[in-house]
Amino acid sequence: MDIELDATMDAAPSAVLAEVGNLPGYPEWHGMVHRVEPDGDGWLVDLGGRVGPFKKTKRVRMVRADDTAPGRVRFVRAERDRTDHGGWELEATVEPATGEGPCTLHFRLGYDGSSPLVGLLEPVLRSETERSGERLRRRLAHD
Repeated sequence: MDIELDATMDAAPSAVLAEVGNLPGYPEWHGMVHRVEPDGDGWLVDLGGRVGPFKKTKRVRMVRADDTAPGRVRFVRAERDRTDHGGWELEATVEPATGEGPCTLHFRLGYDGSSPLVGLLEPVLRSETERSGERLRRRLAHD
């Protein structure tokens, strides 16, 4: 499953990149990221959504990937146990505008596991990711 968002941000690319590169700040603007706690060289991240009366939360341990290019941040699942887990990935790329003007944020949430619950939550995760673009825009406007 890949959920993608392209959004125009009326902020400097460096400000957008700083915000999407700060995983502990995600609960402030991305509704599917409920909580982020430090855990050594990474973070414990509670991801979740609601379908009707049912709420599902998944805790994953994520680290910032070290293979990021300029203008890009990526967080990947990296559990401490040796069990095989479905992969989760949060990736954001910021493209500056040509000349003066807004920049473009490309945000992607990826999951390569086989949990049927994730399939049920996919429409909710898509909708929430779309709404997150507007929340991030407002957050950056107040900084």
